[in-house]
Amino acid sequence: MNWQNSPELNDDNVRELPLYSYRIIYEISNQAIFILAVVHQRRKLISDDILREAKD
Repeated sequence: MNWQNSPELNDDNVRELPLYSYRIIYEISNQAIFILAVVHQRRKLISDDILREAKD
C-alpha cells in the first residue's frame, strides 16, 4: 500500500491513500480504522473540512 500522512492534519494517526483521482483520508485508532473523507485530488482541502471526534 502506498499511504502517506495527510498534510492537512498534523497527526501521525491520520493517513491518506491515493486511489485513481481521489484521496481516501482515514484515521487509525487502537481498535478501528475510521474513514474521515474521500475527496477528489483537485479539491483544496483544509483541516476544518474533515470531521473528527473530539479526543479527551
